[in-house]
Amino acid sequence: MPERFDRAIADPGSRQALIDELERASRESPYDSRTQEILARLAFGEGRLDDARRHLERAARVSPLTVRLHERLGMIALAQGRPHDALEEFQRERRNRTTSRGLEVQFGRAYQALGDRGRAVQHYRAELRLDPGNDSARDSLAALGAS
Repeated sequence: MPERFDRAIADPGSRQALIDELERASRESPYDSRTQEILARLAFGEGRLDDARRHLERAARVSPLTVRLHERLGMIALAQGRPHDALEEFQRERRNRTTSRGLEVQFGRAYQALGDRGRAVQHYRAELRLDPGNDSARDSLAALGAS
């Protein structure tokens, strides 16, 4: 599937054929959260955020403990200008993980979108403690003048 997914990203005809096949599979097996996740990734890549959210919400109903699922829902909420909803999703994600590595940047972005510079900086710094090489956290701190 990874090779076919990569081809679908590059070629609109292949992408539509894959989407059609995944939607058929989803109708035949509504409890397959992986199909919904793939459809969400394709929709997100095309900028169809509502469709991506719908697919991820279906996946969450089937398999709510899937790692990164709520993080992706939070990223969509941020992209749609809903930082409060994003924070709720990131909190759900935190409960599903053993580490918040990578997730702290998302918290920082949500707080930054809310205009809460202090909490944003706190989360970006927390990310750097977990992953000193995280360029996103470092760049975000620099943009806030908090290196």
